[in-house]
Amino acid sequence: MKNTQGSQPASSAASTGSALTFDAFRAANVARCLKWHPKGIESWSSSDWLTAVAGELGELASLLKMRNRERDGLPGNKFSPTDKQIADEVADVATYLDLLAYVLGVDMGRAVAEKFNAVSERVGFPDRLEVPNAESTDAKRSVR
Repeated sequence: MKNTQGSQPASSAASTGSALTFDAFRAANVARCLKWHPKGIESWSSSDWLTAVAGELGELASLLKMRNRERDGLPGNKFSPTDKQIADEVADVATYLDLLAYVLGVDMGRAVAEKFNAVSERVGFPDRLEVPNAESTDAKRSVR
């Protein structure tokens, strides 16, 4: 999807012309997560991972609430959220959501593409995403 804010992504993948894929993100995310969870990602239940997602969504919501206060001229903010702070929280949500999906055995790329296409079909829009091959992913596991 296109960034409509006009800012350029700061990743090395973007600067070299290649895009980050769900599969590459999953591989790096799981590898790093195992350093925090040496007993395995399964040492947290899907409920634990969902709580982590919700916590990050709460942090994002708090920043956006501050933006709304600024927009409406209301007092109460301790600081003015920056675009970088908001982007960081969006990234934290994505990171924990990917780990939750991993624990649930969900292939994020495939699930997102299939759901996007189904909604486009249902509402009559021509927009479609290429659905990744099941063989090209590593999410063929389920730990509950």
